[in-house]
Amino acid sequence: MTSARSDGRTRARGGARRDWRLVWLEIAVAPLGALGAAAVFVRRLLFGSGVFVTIDNLIIHVPFRYFVSRAIASHQLPLWVPYLYMGTPFLANGDAAFLYPFQLPFFLTTPERGLGLVVWLHLGLAAIAMYALCRVSLGLGVAAAATAGIVFGLGGQALGHSGLLVLVYSQPWPPLVLLCLERGVNRNLWWAWAACLPFAFGLLAGQPQQLYLAMVWVPVVLLVLCWGGSVRRLAVRTAVATGTAVVGGFLLTAVQVLPQLELVAQSGRNHGLTYGEATVGSLPKISPWRLLLPDFAKSQGGENFAYIGGVALLLVVVGLIGLIRRRRWPQLALWAGMATISYLLAMGSAIGPLYHLAFAAVPGLDRFRFPVRWLYPASIALCVLVAYGVDDVLGWRRPSGPDRWHAKRAGVVATLASVLATGVAGVYACRAAVESFDRSPLLLRASLQCVAALVIVIGLRALAGANRLVSGALIASLVAAELLVSGAVFEINRPVDPGFYHQALPPLQYVLDHPGGRVFPDAPSAHGWSVTGDRLESDTPLLHPGVHSVLGIGGNWPPENLHELERRTTAQLAHGSPQLYGREELWRALDVRYLMVPTGDPDTVSDPELVRRETYGDLSLYELRTPGRRARALCGARYVADQAAAIDKVLDPAFTADTVILEGAGVSQPTTVCGSAEVSEETLNSVDVEVDLDHAGWLTLADTWYPGWKATVDDHLVPIRRTNAWLRGVALPAGHSHVRFEYGAPAFRKGLAISFVAWCLWLLAGAGLMGVALERRSRDAASRAGRLRRRLGRWRPDPPRSDATSND
Repeated sequence: MTSARSDGRTRARGGARRDWRLVWLEIAVAPLGALGAAAVFVRRLLFGSGVFVTIDNLIIHVPFRYFVSRAIASHQLPLWVPYLYMGTPFLANGDAAFLYPFQLPFFLTTPERGLGLVVWLHLGLAAIAMYALCRVSLGLGVAAAATAGIVFGLGGQALGHSGLLVLVYSQPWPPLVLLCLERGVNRNLWWAWAACLPFAFGLLAGQPQQLYLAMVWVPVVLLVLCWGGSVRRLAVRTAVATGTAVVGGFLLTAVQVLPQLELVAQSGRNHGLTYGEATVGSLPKISPWRLLLPDFAKSQGGENFAYIGGVALLLVVVGLIGLIRRRRWPQLALWAGMATISYLLAMGSAIGPLYHLAFAAVPGLDRFRFPVRWLYPASIALCVLVAYGVDDVLGWRRPSGPDRWHAKRAGVVATLASVLATGVAGVYACRAAVESFDRSPLLLRASLQCVAALVIVIGLRALAGANRLVSGALIASLVAAELLVSGAVFEINRPVDPGFYHQALPPLQYVLDHPGGRVFPDAPSAHGWSVTGDRLESDTPLLHPGVHSVLGIGGNWPPENLHELERRTTAQLAHGSPQLYGREELWRALDVRYLMVPTGDPDTVSDPELVRRETYGDLSLYELRTPGRRARALCGARYVADQAAAIDKVLDPAFTADTVILEGAGVSQPTTVCGSAEVSEETLNSVDVEVDLDHAGWLTLADTWYPGWKATVDDHLVPIRRTNAWLRGVALPAGHSHVRFEYGAPAFRKGLAISFVAWCLWLLAGAGLMGVALERRSRDAASRAGRLRRRLGRWRPDPPRSDATSND
């Protein structure tokens, strides 16, 4: 089987042995260089006083990390968060990524400051991962791999997703998975054992979409990079390596994956998304060159950034020409096809039949939205082509003859001068771009200067024979300079005051000052936001102790029954449906005390049961004169066939808060209040209620019904029934009862046991593989020593001659 290293140029000329001192020097220096380059890109966050703000960071990621800090400080494991969706799983939520190890910087400082550290770390890790893939699997040079790493870790695709923390977390790991799988097939299967680790990190990152989209291309990548020898052997080794990485990664992360799968099973993704839902977030029809160049026309936004810059695009063209010139058709088809097909799939519904075909044929694709994220594997392919382009330029022959050294010196001087001029202009353009909203002409000017400098470098390398090392360093510097200027358009380069994360709008501040009960965000713009100066204009409250929300403000996977509540209330309010106004009984059943509604709404203003407390712009906070109660002691119940019927009954205008609606068969009876119930104690994962009933009846708790909760009545385990479509209910005898609800989280406990065993086996397997490798190395050393002794044994030197002569 031919090694993938044959795709690059052999570094050890004339059969010379590799200098391991240089290898270890490269291993030590390359990560430092990647992290240093990333530090330059996020220098304002690392060394300035500002913090990074986006909508997801504001309402999800930073509040989630504050919640984790408070939970750890109170010695509680945050399996459940009671402040969102009337309570919802927390550890299972992908946005929490609670067990992901590389988010430790969040907890070394305040979360809003730690955000900059986490982004910097992962931009550097992404650059290191692409560098390793190009160096080890493709056998390309240092400058080529470094340039590809800069484009991958610091290009538009990475910076454009810097506000989505779960995608920042998953950015570095798929290239390392590809590297380990290629080595496992081409070299030694112990690399498949190593592949379990980056695959596990990709799962722990919380959002497996980028890992999934990259793994779709694994069979094709391995087929091209590992082709040669027996096809059967290739197929077997590919299946073993990939299966080991995938199964091992799942087992290592079962402690988080199993709860996450349970949450997905309870969400609308359980049976897959429809084609319309799966194509939400498709890439607009942007031409490839407009997508790959900085946003000169200001046509991109959201996740639609994937630029690599003019310098890198020119290197892609050089790389394609070099592959054609050398007739490396498999590599050309792989990387060009991967980039092109992924770009087309990113358009989603805009390309019609192609995405329809992929949606029907690729298993698991119906579980993900945002086809634009297909730009991630496209960026991997483009970075590889950039590396081929750099390696091709640096491999051109130098001129010969007596003028070679003079031409070389002239080339180096001219190249340094051009790059220095470009750098000065780039710094000026970067500063002007940050200070000016009309940034397109400045970006265009800076990019054209960098492209011109690259053309000079290529020409001098080909004609004057400029030094290979200097030329490679200059090419990488030009790529970094253009990306640095282009990155000025992102929020990551426009930090704001750290107090931004702690600002409370007047409506939210009133809720914090008068706790008790939940907030129902009825405003049609419930997830809208904008920044005016240093102020946030939003109706979305932060995740904060004392502020309980019915529909939640963070996390994108609510249980399906709560998603139905959101769809049939807030969505109808957004379209002006009057049927849901004046529904005080529904709010009281959900323990609502406050409503956030549009200012001046006539139905709300005229409702005598609502009192306006605060107004801020187009938002108003109203309080119920008679707020709801979290725990109720009731007798009697009404039975319906299923959950859909229960939702219809609860949303019926005739519904009252003192009603018990149960799903299943039973004899319906009128419901009445027949006792009292009070919450006596509460933690993140448990609720204690004291109940007094005049007759046998029901306790209803206005918290989310979810699998994994268990209830005990006076220390006796009893079943929990889903009441009123979304809440928890327990049947109780007459008299006093102490009821304890506790989130047992069986999926977490089962996953914890599996992960513990898997980690033990993985470490033992690693120790065993290391022992086998050391034993094989010692045998090889002994064999070489034996051959040397045999050669020495066949060579018999002449005995020494004595100068002394005999007198006889």
